[in-house]
Amino acid sequence: MCDHEKTFSTQPTSSGKKPRISETYGHKGRTQSVEPAPGQRKNPTGRLIHCQRSESLSSGVSESLRFFLKKNQRILKRSEFVSISESGHRFYSDFFIALAMPAGSGCSRIGITVSRKVGGAVQRNRIKRLAREAFRLNRHLLAWPLDINLIARKTAAEQSNRVILQALQDLFEKLSRQFEH
Repeated sequence: MCDHEKTFSTQPTSSGKKPRISETYGHKGRTQSVEPAPGQRKNPTGRLIHCQRSESLSSGVSESLRFFLKKNQRILKRSEFVSISESGHRFYSDFFIALAMPAGSGCSRIGITVSRKVGGAVQRNRIKRLAREAFRLNRHLLAWPLDINLIARKTAAEQSNRVILQALQDLFEKLSRQFEH
């Protein structure tokens, strides 16, 4: 046994001192029961469990109402972007350039290009989020399955979300009319 271990007793002290922490760790204003967060529910034992995506979406929910794009609905490979830029038709709006061609697969796909000239990372990510959301909400307007590459212009970063979403909706309607016949 070392010298410094001899000075400590293993027996609890019976001095009348109050403990350093007098109350429980809980906050006085909070309720003591646990409430489930929006993505959780209680099971019969009272424990919180995460809802699976299949539980939170009923089977009757249409594909366009999901809040994400599946991998087969996105253009991911550089070779696909290059083929669209070489053989796709160009459509211009105030804030975007759309390159579109008929899709080889059975569903419309989107690829989004936002260069650093447009703005910082926050602005670029905002524009990409808005473009994905506009595609998700408006892909039912497209008469045929299309591969679309959206290229953001510098002026897109200066616009409000509402203006960008309206411009994208107009662009998707233009694409639908052009590829209708």
